[in-house]
Amino acid sequence: MSVPVTGLPARLALSALAGAGRFCVLGSGVARWRGVRAGHRRGLSDLHLQLVPSQGFRDSPSWLPKYRSEPKSYVTSPKLATTLVQILKKEGKNPDQLFLECNPVPAQKETLFRHLGIEAVPWSEDTPLRVVGIFPAKNEKKILWKLLYDLYSSTSVYSYGRVELNMFITEREYKKLVASPQNPHLYQALSVLWQVACKIKLLHVEPWSSFGVYGQSGRQEKLKNKKPLEQINKQVGQNMCLIQLTPLPNLFTENLTSVNYDVFFHMLKQCFMKRNFKLMDHLQLLSPVNATAILKQIEKNGDMKITDLHPQDFKQLFETIECSKESCRWLFDDCMEEMIM
Repeated sequence: MSVPVTGLPARLALSALAGAGRFCVLGSGVARWRGVRAGHRRGLSDLHLQLVPSQGFRDSPSWLPKYRSEPKSYVTSPKLATTLVQILKKEGKNPDQLFLECNPVPAQKETLFRHLGIEAVPWSEDTPLRVVGIFPAKNEKKILWKLLYDLYSSTSVYSYGRVELNMFITEREYKKLVASPQNPHLYQALSVLWQVACKIKLLHVEPWSSFGVYGQSGRQEKLKNKKPLEQINKQVGQNMCLIQLTPLPNLFTENLTSVNYDVFFHMLKQCFMKRNFKLMDHLQLLSPVNATAILKQIEKNGDMKITDLHPQDFKQLFETIECSKESCRWLFDDCMEEMIM
């Protein structure tokens, strides 16, 4: 279903958000219907409101997960659904935005945007659409890394431009994303890559009790199961954080591109594997880079620990090495060793 957010009755606004637990927000005018077959735009091309059946919020079967291999989290609190509408309306630039419930299966994600008539825009332009969802607690880190590779390579959803993600994530993982040298025990390559790539904004913090965990059968997890809700609660943390990840228009430069980003990833992984090494030690490992010249250009002390560098310092370090005359061979031996192994 598709409904305009502005001026919706409370019940209708709730139904727009409480459908599948996975939904995306499209800015007005983003979906271009010209050339899109009528069968693909049924129910989307007009904005006539249709009231949903007056069944209970928790009784609707349409939003239960299907064909899932592990339990997933879904919004089950009407109050939270209303809060989400209010937050997204406030964050949106256009008051007439649409909330579109889609919940695509993996095989439909290459085709969904195309069927909706959404066109790619240059990276420097405004965000083409906003995606809202929940990271599965078990695979948060894997998904965050997968998204990073997609983002830096401008593939998958990011082939359409600077797509904005509004995602619920566990408080534990959120703290890692925004960690800095002031939080050395949480600071890692993942922190640097996300902060270099995106503006990260905390929109809302919600207790875990506002979410329901549903298993593969579509039934809610109960206490008799191996991992009751209380155990999952302790495992993933007390709160869920709704965060906004907006890719920066100046992420890519002449020396950091969607072609050489993997070298940047490799450099960061190597640095944080030896996080107690000094900056000079790391630079000397990047033979044949002239460590003294690099330090002079970035105006850093070689005796500082690598974890004392801020995310933008790492980007500056990488770009400085990239534009140096030795850049064609830096990290070459390490990369070849990884490939062989």
